[in-house]
Amino acid sequence: MKKADRTSTGKSFQGLTRARQNGLTVAFETKIADTRACMPEFRESDYVIHPTTLDSMLQAMLIAIPRMDNIEKQVWVPTGAASIRISSDKSRTYGTALHGVVEASHTGVREMTGSFLVNNAKQLEDSHPTVIIDDFKFTGLGATQQLTPSSNDSCSRLYASVAWKPDLSLLDGQALRKLAQAEDDAGDMVQFCSTANSLVNELCRLALPALDCGSESLPPHLLKYAAWMQTRCSYKTTGMVTPPARLDLPCANNAILEPKEMAAFIDKYPVDGKLLLHVFRSLGAIFAKETSPIASLMENENFSKFYQQAYGIHVNMRMLKSWFDLKAHKQPGLRIIEVGAGTASTTLPVLQQLGRDGDTSPSFSQWTFTDISAGWFENAKETLHDWKSRVEYKVLDIDKDPLDQGFDLESYDVVLAVNVS
Repeated sequence: MKKADRTSTGKSFQGLTRARQNGLTVAFETKIADTRACMPEFRESDYVIHPTTLDSMLQAMLIAIPRMDNIEKQVWVPTGAASIRISSDKSRTYGTALHGVVEASHTGVREMTGSFLVNNAKQLEDSHPTVIIDDFKFTGLGATQQLTPSSNDSCSRLYASVAWKPDLSLLDGQALRKLAQAEDDAGDMVQFCSTANSLVNELCRLALPALDCGSESLPPHLLKYAAWMQTRCSYKTTGMVTPPARLDLPCANNAILEPKEMAAFIDKYPVDGKLLLHVFRSLGAIFAKETSPIASLMENENFSKFYQQAYGIHVNMRMLKSWFDLKAHKQPGLRIIEVGAGTASTTLPVLQQLGRDGDTSPSFSQWTFTDISAGWFENAKETLHDWKSRVEYKVLDIDKDPLDQGFDLESYDVVLAVNVS
């Protein structure tokens, strides 16, 4: 950038007065953006001038010209400038006020031209200029829809607004909880997790002796589940695993003793507790291969209620929506794949956060809704009808290589999996 001097200041004032007869002069003030809250080491970059600061200067033309009589209401875009000179020794201190003047004129049916002089001092002649722009041109894109009487003032507003949001890479879990207004629920969630963890361990201890967990005929997923149950119920202070003694209880009739803590848990957390009890009572039939896990879960309304009303779901959903809001703000063309999407209970609120098809610019380009069974898709398509052009449905068995199932390598920006095991 060429350093401006007092000679160029005089020339610039001549340029600012060339079209004074049929133009408008606007004085303005702008401030250097304070980015300390979101950038490391208190500086954004080594720019001579920050693009946002420069843009705020150019917006002065959009305030002047649309107010002139006989100017067609339309969108204006910058298309060029004869010269732009920026001083390399201007102040870079946060919050520094820059004062300037712009003189703009309507030079064609769809063209306006203006010149700018910006300085650190309110009296522009008193010091070296900071920014000089000569013959900056804006081109109109044609008439917009007729404005209603109540919206006449909107023609003088900016055509875009600056939205500042934190960068996800600079946020930790606590900061995200605060942003989502979820920090007040932390204590209750700790108590819930502690109580649920102890109860699940006790349920595993009671269920294992009644199950035929060592049978070679069991499918791999049940063997893994049995191994997980053994880990949950048999830790001692020494850290050694001791299998529990086998109880003489038949598997087929689900006659597994229920712990006394179960009733109190259901009373305090009804949705979570009822589903947990149902799974506990169904283990015998599942391990006897009289039913499948998914069929057992779908036997009553506990499963669908869990995804919508489970304890803590509102807190987790607020955090999830906040996370996607920040992610899409930085990367609005997101491609997202959801694994085990099922009832679309997570999909719907996140898509509502990102924007519908009818919106001007939804903050994502593609959502891939997957599950191990296509049986979920029919209800999901109805639920997600407002996003039909951006949501695709594919069967995905996550235990198998996705590449062998028609998914492309590194083709998604976000992989979402909620309550998936």
